[in-house]
Amino acid sequence: MAPKVSTDGGASHREELAAVRTHPVKADLRPQVRTSSLREVAADAIRTFSGNARAAAIDLNVHEGHLSRQLKDGTLRLEQLEVLGPAFCAKLGQELVEQFGPLSSPKDRARRLIRDMEQCLSELKQYVEDAA
Repeated sequence: MAPKVSTDGGASHREELAAVRTHPVKADLRPQVRTSSLREVAADAIRTFSGNARAAAIDLNVHEGHLSRQLKDGTLRLEQLEVLGPAFCAKLGQELVEQFGPLSSPKDRARRLIRDMEQCLSELKQYVEDAA
């Protein structure tokens, strides 16, 4: 809304400025903390792995409110997540890939698949040699 100025024919410049009335704008001056999708994925993975937020806090040996705050502001450390073990790390990795998708080109993906197949063939050859 524009400020209102009353303009009387005989009013001085000072009186005109004194008549200006502004309307306060309602705004939240607190900083807005937006969670990134990475934080959301991590929080969901922790909760689903442990069952719920309370169990996750117990597993991580922190207070539930502290865990919630760490997840929101992104200060949860990797060493804290390591406490949950390799099964959790695998689940988190899987959820990250689902959320963000493979970031490699089709050519890089083909090379990676070839490497994986060669490794499987090498392992298979070793099994055959051990069985003979």
